[in-house]
Order: sequence, then structure tokens, then C-alpha cells
Amino acid sequence: MTSVKLCEIDECKRRAATLCHHCHKDVCKKHFNEHADSLNDELYPLTDQINELATKLSALSSSYITQQSYALLDEWRNGSCQLIEQLYQLKKHEIDVLVNDNFIEIKNEKEKVIRSLEENIKKFIRDDDVTHDAIEEMKETLRNVDKQIAELKDSFIHVQTSTVHIDKNCVIIHSRFLSHHNQKCK
Repeated sequence: MTSVKLCEIDECKRRAATLCHHCHKDVCKKHFNEHADSLNDELYPLTDQINELATKLSALSSSYITQQSYALLDEWRNGSCQLIEQLYQLKKHEIDVLVNDNFIEIKNEKEKVIRSLEENIKKFIRDDDVTHDAIEEMKETLRNVDKQIAELKDSFIHVQTSTVHIDKNCVIIHSRFLSHHNQKCK
């Protein structure tokens, strides 16, 4: 004799009519219909979620995506420019230190030589006693001082710069969606 399967829902004494794939139990028609109704009730919130997603997707524009990407690129550019500005300020400070520590001292040395030449000329004029060699020596000293002043003026500080090389791969642009999408399409 075959045994009759009963509904597996607690306290139900009816005969099982089918296997419910929702709860994986043998259930009677009444409980099967209740389960079917509860599944139908889940459709309405799903419809609301679908409508929300459709609204989000329709509100999403390419300009929004572009502006977000531009904002990140602008942030990178500003950070890079800030690094260059910091280096620029550091090098200006180095120039200031170099000038303050050395230029005045070198300039004072040249002024001493010029004052010494002035004193020698005054002495020669006052004493009315100058030789050809003394004149030539003063001319040579004047030429040397003139040359040193020109060097001081034109090349006291040498600034050697090189072009900033930016590797185009320091900013990489890609879309995770496209990689995923292309894989799905293949």
C-alpha cells in the first residue's frame, strides 16, 4: 500500500499536491497557492526597483561621466603643477642663498681693487712720479677687473634646466566596463 504524503507545512493535515520549488517541501494546493501568491507579491517591489534603475540610467549622461573624468585629470594636473611650483620656489631660494652668501663678498673684493687703483693714481698724480710699467700694470689690472665684473654680471650664477619629461603613461585612461562588456560580447 502506498503511503499518502501529507503537506509539510506545520500543523497542516491535507494531502500534498505538489513539490514547491520555493520552499522545497511537499505542499497541499492551499499552501501551494499561498506560496504562489507570495511570489506574485514579490513582483511589485521588483517592478519598483526596475523603475528606479531605469530612472537612474536615463539620468546618467555622457557629460556627467566626462566631467567626473576631467575632474580627476584636473586634480592630477594641479598636483603636478604644484610639484613644479615647489621645485621652482626651492631653486629660487638656492639662488638667494648663493647670492647672499657670496656675491657681496666678491663684489667687495672688486671694489677694493678699484679703490686701490684710485689711490695709486692719486699718489702718482700727487707725486708726479709714474713709470710706463706702472701705467701698464694698472691697465692690466683694469682689464682684469673689467673682465671679472663682466663674468660676475653674466655668469655668477649658472642655471641649467632640462625639459620636464612626462611619460604619457603616467596617466592611464581605460574603462572597466568596456573590458567587461567586450568580453561578454565575444
